[in-house]
Amino acid sequence: MDLLLHTMGGSGDAAEKLVRMIRRRIGQAELRVIVPEIAKSAGTLIVLGADCVVMSDMSELGPIDPQMRFADSSGLVRWHPVQNYLDAYEELSNAVNQNPNNVAAQLMLSKLDPATVKLCQAAMERTRTCAEGLLQQGMFRETGNWTRTVGDLLDTVRWLSHSQMISWEDAQHPNLGLVVEHLEQQSDEWQEYWRLYSLQRLAIKESQKLFESAFVSLPIHDPAN
Repeated sequence: MDLLLHTMGGSGDAAEKLVRMIRRRIGQAELRVIVPEIAKSAGTLIVLGADCVVMSDMSELGPIDPQMRFADSSGLVRWHPVQNYLDAYEELSNAVNQNPNNVAAQLMLSKLDPATVKLCQAAMERTRTCAEGLLQQGMFRETGNWTRTVGDLLDTVRWLSHSQMISWEDAQHPNLGLVVEHLEQQSDEWQEYWRLYSLQRLAIKESQKLFESAFVSLPIHDPAN
């Protein structure tokens, strides 16, 4: 089965549920995820649950580190990487332990909520467990180091931004070791995928999702938007 995928994000739980549904439907058949342009965050999680990912030079995967909504000092709520919050908490805690008279570190540490730290830790662990499970039933079903691959995809030191591009070369590099089928951008097969993708993007609005079967394409309004 081929799955044409375009997504900027979403929840890990939703990605896991989608892969499980598809796997139940197709049985032992091969699942290929085709990424014509972008499959970030939860989209990358879906890729991990496939047998291989089809990419070209314009295709992008992304880091899978979870994001949470935090309010800044002005009360403006933004999405921020969970790991950055944990890193700040650890750094400031170490600074205070090394020098209890470090007033600046004490003040900044007091602004970090311990309950939020626990939520961030749980979010990181849930994402790690989800990603490893998807790899075990997908790309690394027969062989592969899922712990190393997931750790690399969660690494906010290597991937400095949640939106940073992971190209097909990065994806198949031994550090990640994903199963990548690369197609030249001008190849007939890739052009067919791109044409289908472009028609789909033209057929739906931002507030819609497209559901397709062997005999119908149906755009449906997304209540979340």
